[in-house]
Amino acid sequence: MTKNITLTLSIITVIIVGLFVYAYIASNSLISTGIVGNQTSTSTGAQVQIPVESQTIETYITTNISNLSPKSPTLGGTFYVTHIESHKGVGAVSYEDGHNAYVADFTYTIDSQGIPTILSFVVREGTTPVATSTGYVSANISLKVGAATTVENSDVRIKLNGIVSDSRCAVDVQCIQAGSVTVNVTLTDSTVTRTFDLISNQPTYSFSRYKIGISDVSPTKYSTIKLNQEDYVVTFHIDSLK
Repeated sequence: MTKNITLTLSIITVIIVGLFVYAYIASNSLISTGIVGNQTSTSTGAQVQIPVESQTIETYITTNISNLSPKSPTLGGTFYVTHIESHKGVGAVSYEDGHNAYVADFTYTIDSQGIPTILSFVVREGTTPVATSTGYVSANISLKVGAATTVENSDVRIKLNGIVSDSRCAVDVQCIQAGSVTVNVTLTDSTVTRTFDLISNQPTYSFSRYKIGISDVSPTKYSTIKLNQEDYVVTFHIDSLK
């Protein structure tokens, strides 16, 4: 009986020691192959760096606005961004130097490492409103679908939500009527937000202390070319109500 107990204890001891040895060898193997730890390794021992968190395009534009702008600051000023929006490789940014304000359209890509590259940066013409000492505002603002901006010297923000319809007569076709473009916009000031349709050949729409209308739609329409939402640029004219 005593021999059987001794034999059983010996077997159990051998099994326990074997398990400890196996665990030790397996642990060293995992560490040497780089599976355990803060870095991974290839079979040749080279460390693979994990990319840092991608820098957003908004941060990149804001940080590099002075280098990207084709305009120079006035009187030794420094450009700073007041508003920026981007989506799927296209964006718009409003920036100023305390004297002059600009709006620019840009396109971009972001590589697999999260590094942005600016493909184009074009300042819009006619986006700086004219204001007198009485607070009168008169501005031409051009927007692509999805873009928005705040009218300088006012609290009004305008966003072009989309093109509802385009019944313009194509330039290569003879028509009885010129047709029109209907767009959907959202106007916001400090107290109210309104979303509605604007038609290019209709009277201006009154909002807050201003009136707004469509002064131009591009590109020109051709019967052989299908225009997509992202192709349109709509120019709005905004005036203070007298």
